[in-house]
Parts: sequence; C-alpha cells; structure tokens
Amino acid sequence: MSDPLVVGIDVHLKNNTVAFMDATGQRISSPFVIRNNRPGATSLAHTIRDTAIEYEFDSVHVAATLECPV
Repeated sequence: MSDPLVVGIDVHLKNNTVAFMDATGQRISSPFVIRNNRPGATSLAHTIRDTAIEYEFDSVHVAATLECPV
C-alpha cells in the first residue's frame, strides 16, 4: 500500500505557500512560504526530500494551484 507525502503548493508570482500532509490529510508541519524563484525551488526540493525520508514516506504527490490574473 502506498504511503505518500502529499505536498500542496499555492503558487503566486513572488511567493508560494506550501503544506505537507499524509494521505489522510493530517498536516505534517505548519504551512510555510517560499520565494517563487530558482533558490526557493531548490530549497523546497531539499525540504520535500528530507521530510519524505524523516517520516519514511514511499512517494511524493504534489498538487498546485495557480494564481493567474485575468
């Protein structure tokens, strides 16, 4: 049975808000904000990897919402 780390990302122009949950929707940590740039993406990738290892998740599922002006 799969035990994924679920990563929710609310994407905006300058900053992204990120939340980590387990498959049941239980928060793993408080939501946090990262910059929407290459260093922010690199930091997020490392944080996802470290969290998945720490909690022994076997996969990662990412869901993103985009804030797009009309």
